[in-house]
Amino acid sequence: GYDDIPKEIPDPDAKK
Repeated sequence: GYDDIPKEIPDPDAKK
């Protein structure tokens, strides 16, 4: 559900 989070915010879980 990281699509709801702005790409400007670095997500540790978004290491795709």
